[in-house]
Amino acid sequence: MSALSKYRAALSACPAAGSGVHGWVMGTSNLAALAGVVAAEAVADITANMRRRPGPASEVLTAVEKAYRERGERVALGKCAPPLPKSTKPKLDPLTVAAFIARGAGLGEVDLWEASPVRLDWESGARDAVALLRALFLPGELVFCGDRYGQTVRARDAWCERWEQGEPVPPYFIPNPLKRSGGQTLDGKPSARCDDAVAVFRYAVAEMDTLPLSSQFQFWQGWGLDAASAVTHSAGKSLHVLLRVDAADRAEWDAEVAGRLFDRYLVPWGCDKTCKNPSRLSRLAGASRQDKGGALQRLLYLREEMAA
Repeated sequence: MSALSKYRAALSACPAAGSGVHGWVMGTSNLAALAGVVAAEAVADITANMRRRPGPASEVLTAVEKAYRERGERVALGKCAPPLPKSTKPKLDPLTVAAFIARGAGLGEVDLWEASPVRLDWESGARDAVALLRALFLPGELVFCGDRYGQTVRARDAWCERWEQGEPVPPYFIPNPLKRSGGQTLDGKPSARCDDAVAVFRYAVAEMDTLPLSSQFQFWQGWGLDAASAVTHSAGKSLHVLLRVDAADRAEWDAEVAGRLFDRYLVPWGCDKTCKNPSRLSRLAGASRQDKGGALQRLLYLREEMAA
């Protein structure tokens, strides 16, 4: 059994009460450090699975810091650790949302554009789409681009060449590479772009349209964009943020992305819970929205990763 598997198994084995809980906290913290789990995530995981509230409140923080220091990692969680969850059941945490918005107070679209690791110094349009696909996908990887009901899948560079030659950019794409053989929908029908057709579980789509757009700019910049590969303005009321998750397979996606990232963090923060599946559509930068008077979906932030 891998260290990560042992850690996950330990999370569900907390004693009901008594002195055994503290030993479980220490042992699970050591497994988290051994498995390479991010320290702050380990704090949240262990706290959420405890059968009693931490006593003292710093119990989990102290145990995690000790475990990681013993493995040669210098971590200082303290006030930077995520808030202790009151329940593992997702519910809106307006205090956390407000804290991130406050941290990003005064930041807007221009600040996000200025923070982009790739300098987006061209006029919005087809070049947005080309830059986005070449940053997100490897040469030869298959990409769906189209409308909500289309099935058109082409290699990355085949799409880019079409747009460079003047073909209109379609409104949506799936940020994860797809299988050449396609897959099957839940009702058994063949599909080129369903969850079963996903070949690489690389990105998750985060969309938060319950907040005003100005607050979304503040939230995401206050939260920090280290995990973001791209941010696109939908030309409507939301930003589409692509988060690099790199799940090994569908099972890890369901456990770590849908079960942890979304249910424990993104959904309580107000993100759309329907974005949890790996073949989720995202707005494609460079497309013109006819329902918005021809307004362009614009690429605002890009962290170049894949081979050109």
